[in-house]
Amino acid sequence: MKDVFTRMKQVSDIMLDAALAELRSIRQQQAGHQKAIEDLRRKKVEIHRLAVASENPIEAILHAETWNTWHQKEIITHNSALAQLNVMAEEAELKARQQFGRQQATQNLQQKQLSAQKSIAQRRAAQT
Repeated sequence: MKDVFTRMKQVSDIMLDAALAELRSIRQQQAGHQKAIEDLRRKKVEIHRLAVASENPIEAILHAETWNTWHQKEIITHNSALAQLNVMAEEAELKARQQFGRQQATQNLQQKQLSAQKSIAQRRAAQT
């Protein structure tokens, strides 16, 4: 019986580690997209500042408008990816919580089984 609980604990540990690794990967992807959005926003401010300070403002403004169109498309792409990752993160977080609960339940069963074995051994020792 002890062997069964040990195997169950090992399996639940592996499953929890896998769920946490999946969640960690998704969180890293989210951070990458958020950083890309922040970088694009900073670059937009910098390009606008350079366009205003340019010697040829009309050409600079046209360039800035072209870049701004591309910038908006990139932001939309990153926001869309973030939205998908948010859904995936919610699912992965739920899965990790469930795995943690299973791991705890397995651990509790194992501890109950060990304490029952100790109790039986103590009763046998007391009877002899």
